[in-house]
Amino acid sequence: MKHGVNSAKFDVEEELKSCNTFKDFDKRLSCKSEVLYRVTELQDRVNLNIMSDFRESNPHCSEDKRWLPVHMVDNANAVILGISRNKFNPRRFIREGYVDEKIQALYNKYLRVKYENEG
Repeated sequence: MKHGVNSAKFDVEEELKSCNTFKDFDKRLSCKSEVLYRVTELQDRVNLNIMSDFRESNPHCSEDKRWLPVHMVDNANAVILGISRNKFNPRRFIREGYVDEKIQALYNKYLRVKYENEG
C-alpha cells in the first residue's frame, strides 16, 4: 500500500490546472473552492481515523494531552469545509452559522490547551 499525498483518489495539481483554464475569475474561484473542499474532506477523513484510533487504543484518551488538539483539527477542517462549500461567500457561510460555531469551538479548545500547557 502506497502512503502519502500522491495516493489520494484525485490529482490536486491536475484539478488546479483544469480550474486555471477558466478565463472568468469567479468560475476559477468556484472551481478551486471545490478542489479545496475535496482536499479538506480527505484531510478530515484522516483526522477522523486518528480520533477513532485514539478511542480504540486508549480507554482514557480524553486524558491524553494530544486528544484536544486532534479535536481542534476537526474544528479547523469544519471551518474550511464550511467556507469552501459556500464558495468563499461571507454572507452564505455567516448566515449558515456552522462556521461560526466551529470557530468558537476551536477557539475554546485552544484556550483550554493553552491554559493547561502554560507554565
